[in-house]
Amino acid sequence: MEKISTKVLKLLNAPDYWRKPLDQWDLASWYDYYKSKNPKSSKHEANNSLAKELEVIINNHKIRTPIHQKGVLMQRELRTSKTIFYFKTEDDDVHVDDDRAKKRPRPTEKPAITKGAKRLFPPSYANKLAEAKAKIKELESQNAVSFLYFSF
Repeated sequence: MEKISTKVLKLLNAPDYWRKPLDQWDLASWYDYYKSKNPKSSKHEANNSLAKELEVIINNHKIRTPIHQKGVLMQRELRTSKTIFYFKTEDDDVHVDDDRAKKRPRPTEKPAITKGAKRLFPPSYANKLAEAKAKIKELESQNAVSFLYFSF
């Protein structure tokens, strides 16, 4: 089993984690490790820290090595794990900056839909989108999930 060199370990903020065998590296074990070292940290901070660590690992290993490949795989997993929803836990505190939302004026009328927009977004797509938004609101009202972002 290949191990990270001591030169690269010195560049990392969490060398203890990266000394583990390569097959034990994954997002769940990283969150557990990070939470044990930083109990008051958020998942966002853990993600940022992991992204920085993976960047160091990827940039300091040759492309075809198992460590480089595992780093790229974890980086890809990290990017795709940032989903629209996350399930609330007791210690999560979702904060919305109301002042920021008030500063941006919103149009009061809906703009007219052009023919081009109708072709890009047919009624079936608009109906599915409306259903998805309704489901999100229903889940939020049940306090089961929190809506983070939604972009196309």
